[in-house]
This record gives sequence, C-alpha cells and structure tokens, in this order.
Amino acid sequence: LQRESEEQRRSLEGQLEDARQEAASKISALQSDLEAQQEAEAAAQRSLEESSARATKLEEELAALRERAAAEASSAGAQSTALQEEMQKKQAQADEALAEARADSERLQRESEEQRRSLEGQLEDARQE
Repeated sequence: LQRESEEQRRSLEGQLEDARQEAASKISALQSDLEAQQEAEAAAQRSLEESSARATKLEEELAALRERAAAEASSAGAQSTALQEEMQKKQAQADEALAEARADSERLQRESEEQRRSLEGQLEDARQE
C-alpha cells in the first residue's frame, strides 16, 4: 500500500511538473505575443504621425497657395482661377490624407486594443493555470 501510494505521489508530482512547464511555456508565448502587439501599436502610432505630418505639409502648401492666389488675383483673373483650382485640389488632398490618417489610426487602435485585451486575457488565464 505504501509503495502504491509512493508511486501515485511520484506520478502526481510528474504531472504537476508537466503542467507547470506547459503553463510557463504558454506564459512565455503570450508575453512574446504581447510584445509583438506592443511593437505593432508603436508602428501604427508612427504611421499616424507620418500621415499627420503629410497632412500638415499639404495644409501648409495650401496656405502658401492661398497667399499666392490672393497676391496674383488682382492682376490676372485667369491665373487666379487656375490657382483657385489648384488650391481646391490641394485642400481635397489634405482633407483626404487627414481622413485616411484618422481612419487608419482609429482602425489600428481598435485592432490593437482588441488584440491586446485578448492577449492579456490569455496571459491571465495562463497564469491562473
């Protein structure tokens, strides 16, 4: 009886060790996934900053075109019309770039938050195991 009890104890200890190793492996994998997600969030933030910088540059170009259009409007109606069209085009480009940047940022933020919450949940589950 004592021998059987001893064998059962060793078996349970082995199972416990296996479970601990499996949990440690899961935790390590989840931590790696979380780090990768954080890197993806940083990349998304950089992308947003680049898009915002591009939109700002386009807005600055637009402001310069407006100034140029105002200066030339008094002397040349035809030139003014062309500049107005170019200005509207630049405004549309700036608006589009900004809208895309905002949409990308919101989408990336949502995806990033969802994935981060999922990974944190998995990590917490793995730690509880």
